[in-house]
Amino acid sequence: MVPVADAPVTVSGEQRIPKPNPKTQSRNQPIKAVCLLAALVVATSSVRGAANINSQSPHERLNIFPASAIGVGNKIEVDGDLSDWKPAAFVLMAADPQLRDVYAVRFAAAYDDKGLLLAADVTDPSPLVNHIDPGVNPEHGWNGDALQVRFITDPQFPRPVPAELRGSDKIVHCTLWQFSDKQLPALHACYGMS
Repeated sequence: MVPVADAPVTVSGEQRIPKPNPKTQSRNQPIKAVCLLAALVVATSSVRGAANINSQSPHERLNIFPASAIGVGNKIEVDGDLSDWKPAAFVLMAADPQLRDVYAVRFAAAYDDKGLLLAADVTDPSPLVNHIDPGVNPEHGWNGDALQVRFITDPQFPRPVPAELRGSDKIVHCTLWQFSDKQLPALHACYGMS
């Protein structure tokens, strides 16, 4: 399990890399990899769940709930353990529904008075394999196992996003991954849809 809150963060060319977390997951651990992020509150009420294939979920899109509504015991801890999230909060997404038992992600979002909480339960036969060093090429974190999330901070912003607005500073793009070579969680944030 990887608490991504300890990840190196690169924003506008400035990077902060904390000490590695001793709780990080190695490649030899279970197939399901979990990452959880506590981030700044973003002014958005829902995120479109593209390729949502969970017919058991009542959600057509991912909704962002108060943590007290979806946390078991009305609370969610930022610790990489998803057992305190109610299963109904998740949507199941996969690029290919035929391969959802091999490559998929269950994704949920919540907020509390400290920020935005994201949960991703990833199914992958070789999880957390990414050799991109966040200290060298943080903008290339997508080139391996990674979670990419985009937030649109303006509720009036057109959807789908027109090509001429893809570089807007109203879009925040986050890439989260674990640098396999050092077992170091990483986060790269930038504006626009890159």
